Amino acid sequence: MLEQDYLVKMIRRLVAGMCLAQRKRPKDPELAADMLEALMGDALDMDVHMLLGLAPESFASIVAVSQSDPRLADFVAHTLSLEARYLQDAGDLERAQLRSNQAQSLAAAFGIELASQAADEEDIISSCEACLGVDADSRDEA
Repeated sequence: MLEQDYLVKMIRRLVAGMCLAQRKRPKDPELAADMLEALMGDALDMDVHMLLGLAPESFASIVAVSQSDPRLADFVAHTLSLEARYLQDAGDLERAQLRSNQAQSLAAAFGIELASQAADEEDIISSCEACLGVDADSRDEA
């Protein structure tokens, strides 16, 4: 029970962080992308800079070995997908492509269905909330 309470609180912080990054995106998409990377580091409790520098298949393998909770893997896959969009907005196309490929590899490893590229950000955040069992009213409770 204690572990579940901790997980729920952490997930609420992560979703709130995603929403904050979403609000920063119009003015500074690179900052928003950096915020998402920090969230993933918190979620995975790993050195995110080292992890995100890996090839997509290696990234997915390490996360699969170290992360047993499929809800967090879903969060990370969707967050990578959002980060790819933010990096595209910032003009960092090479890193954007890497994040997109990492998201797809992680999704394949965990059987996660990623939203299409045309999907609205709010839909992606709602998908994460639904998967993680967080409702929109709890976003700001973190």
